Amino acid sequence: MTQRSIKSAERTLRLFELFARRQERLTVGEIARGLVIPQPSASMLLTNLTEMGYLEYDRFDRSYAPTIRVTLLGSWIGPRLGGRQSLASRLDDLHRSLDEYIFVGIQNGAHAQIDISSSAFRMAHTRRSSKWSVAVIPTI
Repeated sequence: MTQRSIKSAERTLRLFELFARRQERLTVGEIARGLVIPQPSASMLLTNLTEMGYLEYDRFDRSYAPTIRVTLLGSWIGPRLGGRQSLASRLDDLHRSLDEYIFVGIQNGAHAQIDISSSAFRMAHTRRSSKWSVAVIPTI
């Protein structure tokens, strides 16, 4: 049995992941190419999220960016991690203590998606193009 996805939900989450990767304002065309969806579909998605207050639109350069409302969606998670220090800061502390590259990933089917890494891991990974492997350890 194949899992059926809801296109709009999937596209919305992929859009915010695109903004997280690019960390800049994006045009409709850039978003359509980044999500590999038709431009009219991207326009409809962006209009809807803008009307809901999750995106802001700059009519002068015709670009979109997430609003503070997106940041607030996850603001309750930090305190659940045992303090106010960000997870990225904790990974950097762990890297300094262990002198190892540290990252947090999520298993997504047969793939692993790296979500947050220590700054040392990010720098080392961008400096070299060699392949690296990931061990996925399932939780019980």
